[in-house]
Amino acid sequence: MNSDAAPVSNPSTQQFSTLRWQTALLLALIWGFLNLATGFYGGAMFSPQVSLPSRLADLAYSVLGVQGPVDYSLLHEATTILQRQSVRPLPSPDELNTAAIQRVVELLDDPYTYWLSPDSARLAAESDQGRFGGIGTRVEWDEAFSGVRILEVFSGSPAQAGELQAGDLIQRVDGEDVSELGMAATIIRVRGPVDTKVGLQVQRDGAVFDVVLTRAVIETHVLDYEMMGSEDSIGYLQFYNFVAGSGDQMVEALEEMQAVGMEGLILDLRGNSGGFLTEAVQVAGIFGGQRLVVTQRDRDGAVQEHVSAQAALLPSDMPVVVLVDADSASASELVAGAIQDWELGTLVGAATFGKGSAQVRYPLSDQSELRVTTSLWYTPLGRTIQDVGLEPDIPVAEIAANEETGVDVPLDTALAYILSELE
Repeated sequence: MNSDAAPVSNPSTQQFSTLRWQTALLLALIWGFLNLATGFYGGAMFSPQVSLPSRLADLAYSVLGVQGPVDYSLLHEATTILQRQSVRPLPSPDELNTAAIQRVVELLDDPYTYWLSPDSARLAAESDQGRFGGIGTRVEWDEAFSGVRILEVFSGSPAQAGELQAGDLIQRVDGEDVSELGMAATIIRVRGPVDTKVGLQVQRDGAVFDVVLTRAVIETHVLDYEMMGSEDSIGYLQFYNFVAGSGDQMVEALEEMQAVGMEGLILDLRGNSGGFLTEAVQVAGIFGGQRLVVTQRDRDGAVQEHVSAQAALLPSDMPVVVLVDADSASASELVAGAIQDWELGTLVGAATFGKGSAQVRYPLSDQSELRVTTSLWYTPLGRTIQDVGLEPDIPVAEIAANEETGVDVPLDTALAYILSELE
C-alpha cells in the first residue's frame, strides 16, 4: 500500500476560475479563524519557518494556479463576528484545521489527493514497509454487519494461535464497537507494539465469543506460488501487493520454480491494488531486463523515465500469462502494461482499474499527511493508463469460484493457453 493518482478534470475556463476562487476563499476562512483574538490557534506551524495559513496558500497556488496574495479582510471580518456573536461555539482549532484542509482537497476533484490523520498516516507507513506489530489477518469491511470480516489468517500468527478463521466478524476491539470505529480506526487499534495484548469480540455463525491475542511481528503477505499442470511444469505466482522488498521476494520465488524445471509462468495480479513504484520497476525488469518500464509526466510537461536495473530472469521465449481484473491497479498496471508492450506475455482476464498516476507525500507538523497527485504514468509505448486501464489480450469474465469445484475460469484459461504454447 503505497504511492501514486488521477488527472484533474478539465472544466471550462469559467468553472476553473470559480474553483480557484472557491479554494482561495476557503484558505481565507482558515486564515480568519487562525488569526482570531488571543491565540485562537497560536503559532501552529508546518515547519519551524512556515505558518499553517501560508502553507495552505502555497498548496492552492501550486496545485490550482491561484495567483496570490488574496485579500482576506472580508472573511476575517465575518469570522470575527462568528467568534464574538454566534450562540453556538465554534469547532476546536484542530477540527477547523482538518475540515478546511479536507474541503480544499475535495475541490480538486481527485480521489487520489487526500489528507491522512496522524494515526492513518502511521498505519499507512507501517503497511508500506510490510512489517508491523499485529495479529496476522487480512480483512475487509462488511457493510451488512458494520464490522470487519477476516478474509485470511496468516500461518503461524497470533490470530491462528487464537483459532480465528476466515469469515469471522470482528465486532469489538478492547471493548470499542467496530461499527462506530470504522475500518481504519479498527485496524489502528488491533495493531500495536509487539508482545502487548488486544481483546477482540468475534461473531462466528451467529455465536459471539471473546479472545485475547498477544501481538507479534507481522510481515505483509506478498505472494504465493506453486507448480501446476499435469507434469508440474507451469509456475503459478499470485502477487498481492508491491510493498518494500516485494520485488526481491518475487526473484527468490521464480528462481526456486526455475530450479524445478518451470517451462511457463502464470503471474496473477488480480486484486493487486499496487504499491511502490520502485518495486513495480524491479518486477517488470524481471521479465524485460534493463529497459524503460514507465514514463512519468508532471503538470508542466516534465518527463521522467524509469528504467529497471533488474536483469531479466526468464528466457524471452518462455510463455507468460498475466492475470488481471478490475481490481488490478496502479503498480500492477505498470507491470502488466510493460509486459504487454514488450510482447513478453499475454494478458488474460478483465480490463484493469485505470489508476496511472503518482502521488507525493507531504508530512505535516502534527504527523498527519497530505498526498498530492503530481504526475501521470505511461507505458513504454506511451499508452495512458489513467481512467482507461489496460485491455486484456484474451478477455475472460471473472466468475466466482464454486466452493465445491474450485472453478477459476481465468486461471483455467491461462493454464490452457500456456500448455498450448508449449505443444
